[in-house]
This record gives sequence, C-alpha cells and structure tokens, in this order.
Amino acid sequence: MHSWGFRLVICCCMIISCVANDDAGDFQACPGGYCVLEDLCPDGMYNESYAQSKDIIGIRLGKVCPEKEVCCTNKINVQTKKKCPGGCCVLKHLCPNANTKLISTRMQIDIDDIDSCGNYLQVCCEGLATDCTTNELYSEETIIPLQSSECGQFNPNGLFYELRHNDSLAQYAEYPWMVYIMTKQNRKSDSNFVCGGTLIHTRFVVTTAHNTDGKSDLIARFGEWDISIRKQPFPQQEISVKDIFKHPGYVYNPMQNDIALLLLVEDVQYQQHIRPICLPQPDDQFVGKRCISIGRGKQRGAYANVMKKITLPVIEHRSCNRMLRLAGLGPFYNLREGFMCAGGEAGIDMCKGDGGSPLACQTDSGTFVLAGIVSWGIGCGGHNLPGVYVAVNRYVNWINENLSKYPEDTEIIV
Repeated sequence: MHSWGFRLVICCCMIISCVANDDAGDFQACPGGYCVLEDLCPDGMYNESYAQSKDIIGIRLGKVCPEKEVCCTNKINVQTKKKCPGGCCVLKHLCPNANTKLISTRMQIDIDDIDSCGNYLQVCCEGLATDCTTNELYSEETIIPLQSSECGQFNPNGLFYELRHNDSLAQYAEYPWMVYIMTKQNRKSDSNFVCGGTLIHTRFVVTTAHNTDGKSDLIARFGEWDISIRKQPFPQQEISVKDIFKHPGYVYNPMQNDIALLLLVEDVQYQQHIRPICLPQPDDQFVGKRCISIGRGKQRGAYANVMKKITLPVIEHRSCNRMLRLAGLGPFYNLREGFMCAGGEAGIDMCKGDGGSPLACQTDSGTFVLAGIVSWGIGCGGHNLPGVYVAVNRYVNWINENLSKYPEDTEIIV
C-alpha cells in the first residue's frame, strides 16, 4: 500500500479465500458425506477408510473437500456449533450467560481477542446443549427490523459490535451496499472472487466493465464483512447473475466507459445489513469532498479479511490529469470525462483487488450517493498519485434507462 512505480495498474479482481456458510443446507457433497471443518464432525463420523478405499487421495489437503475440511459421513448429525470446554461456541451477542445478547447496543470486540473458539466474534457459552447440534444463530431476537427501504442509508457505528483500536476497517454492516462478485466454479477455492460491486436496485449491481471481461457464471454475495468467519450476525445472500450489461461505448484499451450492470436472477431482499446506495444526479459535483471508499484489496502486501475503508478527497479533473501526466503517462495524456479522481495522499489508496468497489460521498442530508467506482491507478498509495474512478454521474441516465425495465419489488424483509 506504500510502494508505487511508474506503471499503469488496472484495479483487478481480488484473490481471497471463499468460505461458505456451514448451515446444513450449504455443505458441499463429498463421497460418503459432506465437507465440513473437522471439529464440526462428531467422533466417528469422519470416514477416512471409506475415502481411502475409493482411492480418494489427500482428503485433508482439499483434493475432495476444501482445504482444512473433511468428508463427514452424516449430514444430519453435523455439529452446527463448535464444542468448547463447558459449552458451545456462539456469536458473542447470542450468549446470555455473559450478558452479551445485545440488540440495540454494540459490544466492543478486538480482532486479536481469540479464545478456545478460535474466532474473535465467538465466545465459549456455558450451559448450552453439549452436542452443540441446535442451530439458533439467526433467532428472531437478533433480527433488527428495516425501518426504511430508502437508498443511501448506512449504519454509522455498525451493528452488534464495535471494533476497538480500529482506524481502517469498516464496522459490521456499516456500509450495506458493498457486494462481492465471484464465479460459480470452484466456489471454495482461492480464485473464485472476481471483483467488488455496489447494490443500486433489488435486481442490479453496478461494477467496472473490465472486471467482467471473459467472465460467466457469476454470483453476487451480499452482506459479507469478514471472509475468514463463517457465521456472522446476519446471514449473507448469494444470487446468481443472469446477464451482464456493459456500456455500449466500453473500450479496454485505451480505457473508456468502464462500467457494467449485473442483472440478478431474482431480487435481493433488503435487510439492515443489505441495502442499496443512491445514484447521483447528472449535475452532481463532488470536487473537494472527502468520500469513503471500501473494499478488500491488498493491505501491506496481503488481501484483507475484514472490509476496509478509507477516506479520500475528490480531486478536480484538470488537476488529476496534470498529476497523471507527471506520474509517467506523458505530456499529451488526457483523462477522459467518464473518469474522476480521488486520493493522492501518501499511503492511502485503493489497491489491487479493489476494482469495481464503490466511492461513496455523503450528502448534506446524511445519505450516501455512489460518486465513483474503482477503476485503475498508477501504483498504489503514492503522493500525488490519485486513484482513477468511473464518474457515475456521467452514466446515471444510461443506468436509469436499464433499471426502469425492472420495477423494484417494494417488499421489505424484517
């Protein structure tokens, strides 16, 4: 995040591990059973001899099951909670014994605070069923009713938890319009993530066109926050992408009109942690504003597990063009009007893996609008090297034309 060079870098897709929910209905099938973490498979359930007899080699190494998972031979009896000394591991706000079942207030947590449950969001809750087979992680008590389906609403301090000692990570559900695009193939491998996106409609996600080049069989994941943790306060939604609408003027080289709409096969169900951002008006201006960019791109050389956020200044178009020329693009380079710039502060930038992610600016009324979409940049985090974003206000008429063909379902899930 701190080093850069004089080379053009397209903000490409992130490569991070996908971890699906471990509800019984979501297990990946394997010969003789289902793939789960080994400590979720009761004694005697894991049938290694069966795997060996069928010439299944290296089941613990992800040949049949994903890495760190095993083939558990009985789906019904798979533990949905991990055992721990004296109880079961549950999300901290769901454990009544420690007075941690909080709804309207938030519990302070530390990412480095890991006990026998091996997960900073969980605690060993005493007194629960010793078989740990009941699944009440998403009980009615934890659901916060969605008060409004209006766009641009966020959760200023997050929900349930407050990360301590944090200045660069988003709180849980703080920015509920963030979307992660991945391929259906090899969904539990390291290569299934494609790019970021933004929820703007019950049936549409907007992202960069170049990230969708050559891609098919895509899935959009909503409500994700920490990809290293299977169980979070609210369940994620995954919906297949039916079609990709790239801007008719899109060109990869030289990059022009780098925007695409992903049409979903079914409506997203808005909840407290999943809701759309507002679109700007064609004449909206953001120069001089400090706006929020979120994503999971590289941070100190590694991809982040928890959603990260940074605050960046929006830079005037001509000033950005001058900076890009001086950065190595030459005296005749001209940044096209379909782009905008933000950043240019040393050590603060969106980087590789953040492509397609949103740049959100807050209005005077407190709502957020989608000002930009991470597209490309020169290096990452260099002084006077701003990132280049798709200027969404330049394309809002094209976006609305497509959205108007699919009236939104106004049903609200509570």
